[in-house]
Amino acid sequence: MTNNWLSDLKFKLFKSGDPVLLYIGINAIIFVVVSLLSVFTFMAGSRGMIDGFVRAYLAFPSLPDLWLTRFYTVLTYQFFHADFFHILFNMLWLYWMGRIFLDFVKPRQFHFVYLAGGIAGAVFYALVYNVTPVFSNNSGTLIGASAAVASVFAAAATLVPDYSIRLLFIGEVKLKYILLVYILLNLK
Repeated sequence: MTNNWLSDLKFKLFKSGDPVLLYIGINAIIFVVVSLLSVFTFMAGSRGMIDGFVRAYLAFPSLPDLWLTRFYTVLTYQFFHADFFHILFNMLWLYWMGRIFLDFVKPRQFHFVYLAGGIAGAVFYALVYNVTPVFSNNSGTLIGASAAVASVFAAAATLVPDYSIRLLFIGEVKLKYILLVYILLNLK
């Protein structure tokens, strides 16, 4: 019974050709592996070792000096999340908006929007962090699929702005208005 369940999950995530489930699966597996490694290193007395490694080598750095040696982080940062709720809400939004977006585009186009949106998020972060005076004496790192998920959401709302979604207690709401609320909630 367990083997059927695992093989079915493996097929849905990695062999079905569904990019939404593929990215959810990759993000979830990475989150579980990092969380388990964090627990093991914590129990061994090395608190914060895994988080430090992720922040140092896999998160996108704000310092331009590190971009040449950590060029790969423009992609890797998109698959690491700070905590459970960070990944939970990113993956819920990806599932909901990804389903709508895939109704109107091909999987190849979905891959492009997801990855290009993540890269654009890193570029925007780098610009804001290095141009805005409030961050001038600080360095930081970026993790999470938020930019990639937001790009899928924005692409879906741009492609079909009048697509209606029935929301509990509210009724039918057009996708463009849901995107507006999503953007306002994420500006913090």
